[in-house]
Amino acid sequence: MNPYDTIDPADLAELSRWRIGGIPAPRWLAGRPDPHLAQAKLVRAIAQPDRGGAWGRALARYLSVDLDAVYAHAYPRKAADLAAEARARGDQAYAGKLETLLGALTRCANCGHPLTDPLSVRRGIGPDCWEVIGPEWRESIRQRLEAEAADVRVREVPGPQLALTEVAL
Repeated sequence: MNPYDTIDPADLAELSRWRIGGIPAPRWLAGRPDPHLAQAKLVRAIAQPDRGGAWGRALARYLSVDLDAVYAHAYPRKAADLAAEARARGDQAYAGKLETLLGALTRCANCGHPLTDPLSVRRGIGPDCWEVIGPEWRESIRQRLEAEAADVRVREVPGPQLALTEVAL
């Protein structure tokens, strides 16, 4: 069976603009690449805006994985922010799905309870434990969050780090 029989035509058009090592993305996927390599490409793709777009969806389909589950596992802080945004715009079902995935993956470093609140996930400490941890621990978390915020601003700029190249049709 051709893996592109079930792809939306708009996704296929977007996907066909990308190349992996000089090979068009649809042909690369049709060649049945090593799943470990495809998973690594998926994790890198979903870090991009729109979680990799058609490329991320195609890789998730190829690997038969839930894109949201991979996203929550690889980028729990970003997934927590996405859940908060979904809840704020009224998409309770999607926010609940992400929060359920995060609850299974993210636990408080102090007590081990699941974290779903975006700020708590970012800190790695739940709201109750935040009140009781020492000032040294709070300061180290604050410094880590500042360093991560600076790093995210640098890493989220689209560029060649994905080893994907958009080509004109």
